[in-house]
Amino acid sequence: MNFKRQIEYLRPYLRPYKFQVSLSLFFVLISTALDQASPWIIKLIVDLLTQSEQLDGQVQSQVYEYLYLLAGLSVLAAILLFFQRYLLITSSRKVEYSLRKNLFEKLQIQNRDFFDKNPTGDLMSRSTNDLDHVRDLVGPVILHIARMGLLLIYTGICLYLISPKIALVGLGFSLLLPLISMKFLKFLYKTHSTNQKFLAKLNTFLHESISGISIIKAHVIEPLFIKKFTERSEEFKQTSKKVAYTNSFIWPIIAVVSGLGICASLLLGSYLVQQGEMTIGDLSAAILYLVKVQFPLVGLGWVISLTQRGRASLDRIIELEDAMQTQEEYEYGAHFNDTFDQLELKDMSLTLSEVKVLDSINLTIKRGQSLGIVGATGSGKTLLSQVIAGIYPSSQGEVKLNQTPIISFNKLSYKRLFSIAPQDGFLFSDSIYNNIILGSQNTDSPTLDAEVQQAVEIADFTKDLPSIPNRLEARLGEKGINLSGGQKQRVGLSRALIANKEILILDDTLSALDTETEAQVLKNLTSQIKDLTSIVISHRYSSVSELDHIIVLDEGKIVEQGNHKQLLALQGLYWNTWEKQQITTHLAVDDV
Repeated sequence: MNFKRQIEYLRPYLRPYKFQVSLSLFFVLISTALDQASPWIIKLIVDLLTQSEQLDGQVQSQVYEYLYLLAGLSVLAAILLFFQRYLLITSSRKVEYSLRKNLFEKLQIQNRDFFDKNPTGDLMSRSTNDLDHVRDLVGPVILHIARMGLLLIYTGICLYLISPKIALVGLGFSLLLPLISMKFLKFLYKTHSTNQKFLAKLNTFLHESISGISIIKAHVIEPLFIKKFTERSEEFKQTSKKVAYTNSFIWPIIAVVSGLGICASLLLGSYLVQQGEMTIGDLSAAILYLVKVQFPLVGLGWVISLTQRGRASLDRIIELEDAMQTQEEYEYGAHFNDTFDQLELKDMSLTLSEVKVLDSINLTIKRGQSLGIVGATGSGKTLLSQVIAGIYPSSQGEVKLNQTPIISFNKLSYKRLFSIAPQDGFLFSDSIYNNIILGSQNTDSPTLDAEVQQAVEIADFTKDLPSIPNRLEARLGEKGINLSGGQKQRVGLSRALIANKEILILDDTLSALDTETEAQVLKNLTSQIKDLTSIVISHRYSSVSELDHIIVLDEGKIVEQGNHKQLLALQGLYWNTWEKQQITTHLAVDDV
């Protein structure tokens, strides 16, 4: 990706820490200069000792003065070194925090289709590993490049003052290193980018495997998944080896070139000393300067690797954010503060992955009305409810709220009209109580406990609590693994009820319950939702038979609609499924 684009992306995150970074670089400037004074002081000491005929008190006193100066400058340089690292590295950590926080906040406002296209493992990899590498790019890389550049400048000046010939030979070899390193930059960038993609692929597979471990063990397909994991690990290993292979070339080449520069300078310096053009002190200082510049130049390979890895990771972050909905787009539109009167879908269609899953839906939902949505598996019941709730934007047609297209309203204010109890509602690794109050708008309410108790009773979950240690304070495992399917659904239903929104959507919420428990919950719900606008999705037609209006979906289209009696009178798809379910229910009762 364009280097200018990367700079523009990072600039807003770096701007708040401009002073700290500038101060850190100023300390780099001073500490590097102080560090460069030590070879010059050693040169003075060596020249003093070699040119003095005897070591008298005056010479000793002068040597001690130089040593005290050397020690003082070294201590001061070390103090500045600490602060330059502290300021820049802490700033890079803060930049990383801002990047991570911003990315997480952006993930919260994305539509459902964004997560359909981006696997969880890939999002996790970009949010963790890639951001770690970007932190290195704006921290250690900047620090070492600044130190390395200043060191070369200072060393070049000092060597030139000692001997232009030594400066030309010694630094001539050193200046070859950036040219050699440039040869590896393009290849390193490509291998790091590929390496990160394979890591994301591995993370995705690992996440899915752990999440579905019960299915893997139930079907005894552990060897198959071990094989797949080995294949993905092998892909990641091979690209990692390419990165290591390239790095293994850079370091020795830099070390050899630097060593040759010192050897050539030593040979030339010895000759110049013999010719009287240099003193032994000059030669000692020149070699010390070249040794000092050698270490950061050897580290050049590491800096190059960090830079290219950071740039590759930064490209992945930018690529991800380019596909995201922006905060401005999410907040666009007027806030809906009026009373909900009606919701209208007019010729609404939904296309996912180039497949039309909902087609020409015309539907009106009025305040206080109860709507049932039924149909065969895959007919589009859940997707229709998600379009209504604003989770998926419609692909064609209009969705109107109080005669106004919903695209005119702020998405958040529109979504706040709905509380949803899905069939497979997600439960967090927290207490049952905290999972339920997630739906509450005011967790500080003094009546919250009473509201929770009422919601639990309506969901008929109270009878299950005695068998659960610590009752509502029981801590759930991952995804509520220590609850049964029916218990999970009733916790999700309690969460939706306590939200007390304008429109309640029950998406096959009672599918995991037995007939008797379902009947009790429906009875409890009848009094609760009679004044609410409610949308009930169910594959059991008995669950919607008492509702005001029912629509029957088939292959994404409304094929029948009306109340229960009207639909039975049509003797169509609804009547046919109703009769079959009634026969099945009677047979089950007879068997009992």
